[in-house]
Amino acid sequence: MSQRWHDCPCGASCSGDENAAKLLLSWVMKQIGGREPAKALREVRPASLRGNPALP
Repeated sequence: MSQRWHDCPCGASCSGDENAAKLLLSWVMKQIGGREPAKALREVRPASLRGNPALP
């Protein structure tokens, strides 16, 4: 990543890694939609990964 700092037009400023983490968290929260996280994960996890005891 060539730009280590992110300056948003809204005035917010944070590291590129922090910005990426916030975007990912926002996306995950939308996917969960108020459901209990482990249950939501079971619903969206690809069938090929279901049953893998190493994954929640």
